[in-house]
Amino acid sequence: MDRSRFRDDVVAARLRLRERFLARMRATPGIADTKPLGSGPPNAHGMPKLPVGQTPTAPGKWPVLDLGGRPDVTRATWRLTVDGRVTASASRP
Repeated sequence: MDRSRFRDDVVAARLRLRERFLARMRATPGIADTKPLGSGPPNAHGMPKLPVGQTPTAPGKWPVLDLGGRPDVTRATWRLTVDGRVTASASRP
C-alpha cells in the first residue's frame, strides 16, 4: 500500500471515529435532554449542579440528600458494625 492511500485510510478512519464520538455526545443527557432534571447552575457536563431531591446549602456545608422519610430506629435498637476486611471488627450499640 502506498503512503498516500495509507494516509487517506487513516484520515477516513479518524473521521468515522469523530462522527461516532459526536453522535454519542449528542445522546448524553446534558445535551440530549430538552430540560435536564435538577436545579442550579450547570456543571462542567451541562447538567444542573443540584440533583433532584437536594436543596442548596450554605457555602462550605455538606449537602444532604433527603429521601423524604426517616427510618423507625430507636437508640435502643440502633447498632453499627464494622467488619470484613478490617484490622479488627468493631460494634457499637
